[in-house]
Amino acid sequence: MQLPQASAAYGRRVEFGRYVTRTLRRGKFADLAEAMQGVTDALLVQGRAWEDARALGYAGQADRDAVDAELDVLAQTIRLSLASRDLEATQRAPYTAIFPRGIAYYTAAPLSAEVARYLELAARLDKHLDADDPLRAQIAGIEAGVADFKAADDALATGRRAQALARTDVAVAQDAFDAEVGRSRARRFFPRAARGRGAADDGVDESAPADT
Repeated sequence: MQLPQASAAYGRRVEFGRYVTRTLRRGKFADLAEAMQGVTDALLVQGRAWEDARALGYAGQADRDAVDAELDVLAQTIRLSLASRDLEATQRAPYTAIFPRGIAYYTAAPLSAEVARYLELAARLDKHLDADDPLRAQIAGIEAGVADFKAADDALATGRRAQALARTDVAVAQDAFDAEVGRSRARRFFPRAARGRGAADDGVDESAPADT
C-alpha cells in the first residue's frame, strides 16, 4: 500500500495507518504498532467529529433554505390574494401600501435582510389591512416563519463554527499521524540506530530493511 500524499483525505490516512499497524505487528515491532494504532485511532475520532460538524452545518443550511422558500410562497400567496380582489386592486391600497417596492423586495431579499424584510411585511399587513380582513391571519404565519428562519440560521452558524474547529483538529491529528509514519519507517529501516547502541536484541532479523 502506498504512502498517502500530503493532500490525502483523513480516511485515506486511516486506511494506511491500519495497514501499517498490521504489518508492524506481523514484523514484531510491538511498540511501533501501538504508537501507529494510537495516532490512527486519534485521527479517525477527529475525522468523524469533523464529519458530524459538517452534517450539522448542512442540516442548518437546509432548514434555513426551506424556511426561506416557505416565506417566499407565503408572500406570493398574499400578493396574489390582494391583487385578485378586483381589476384595479394593484393600483391602490392596501396592495400598494403592502407591496410598495414589489414582491421581489421580499422574495429576493438577501439572506442578511430576510428577517427584517419579512417582519416589515408583517407590520405592513397589520397596519394596512382592515380588522376583519382574512389575510390578517397570515401575519402569524410570517412571524412563525421568521422565528424558524432565525433558529435555522443560528444552527447553521453553530455548525460552521464547529466544522472550522473540527477541521483544525483533523489537521493536527494528520500532522501527528504523518510524523509517526515517518518515525516508524525510519526505525524499521534502521532499527539498531533508532534504539541506540547496546540495546537488547528483540529477536527481529535486522539484516535487511522491512517492506514499506
